[in-house]
Amino acid sequence: MKNGKQIPKKWPLKATLGDEMDIITAAETEEEANQIVSSMVTSYMAQNKDLETPKQARKVVLSNIGYCAGYYSPEEGARIHRIYHASHPFFGDFNNHYPTPKEAFEAGVKASETIPNSRPFPNK
Repeated sequence: MKNGKQIPKKWPLKATLGDEMDIITAAETEEEANQIVSSMVTSYMAQNKDLETPKQARKVVLSNIGYCAGYYSPEEGARIHRIYHASHPFFGDFNNHYPTPKEAFEAGVKASETIPNSRPFPNK
């Protein structure tokens, strides 16, 4: 693990997204990534009764990891996707294409259009 980070045996209950990503980005190997995902799955299931199976929880965990990787550089985002076998829920993996700010903005506007009573911008 980078920066001397340790994989928590039990995921912190009140971890912020920043806390989670500090640990997630510290993984250097698929083995470390798998251990982190397993720890997160156990925690997510304990905290969210709507997640009935480890498979459901794993899907949520990997989707969250894939999404958050988009906030990092193209190289780091692709590295995170590769070792976690995760992908961004809108853009897929970053191995072939990293979205431009314009593409990301347009995808956000399009996604907001699927939410009832949602407007991306206030009416003027």
